[in-house]
Amino acid sequence: MQQGSKEKHTVGLSKAFYLGKYEVTQAQWEAVMEDNPSQFKGDAALPVENVSWEDVQEFISRLNARERDTAIYRLPTEAEWEYAARAGSTTVYSFGDSMGDLDRYARKYKATFHASTSAGATGGSPSRASLAQSAQAAGRRRLALRAGAG
Repeated sequence: MQQGSKEKHTVGLSKAFYLGKYEVTQAQWEAVMEDNPSQFKGDAALPVENVSWEDVQEFISRLNARERDTAIYRLPTEAEWEYAARAGSTTVYSFGDSMGDLDRYARKYKATFHASTSAGATGGSPSRASLAQSAQAAGRRRLALRAGAG
């Protein structure tokens, strides 16, 4: 095991939880926060990005105040996020167990980012798909809320 890596261990979830299937859209963010900090605008159905942890906490606070009788929203815990992201897989990385594949995976990711952002750089209008890929590839945090008992 390399320095800095962690041994695999089992984590249990003691309560059921709900996790949003989709990221919070720019339209949803604007409805609650009355602004849109996103860099990749043009389609309100795109995920909101360029938000800080503090921004997200304010969004959640306002959302809970609006919907106080229907649900309590919060960010998922690390264990909840890991459980949802892995979808039953047991590999070390999302793409498999081999650290040797890490470089190949990173190069593919980088190539996808450059290909998806180059449409805007050439003066053409980027498509919704390329905007979504750009936002995803840029590694911006996206907001997926969890509703349920606090």
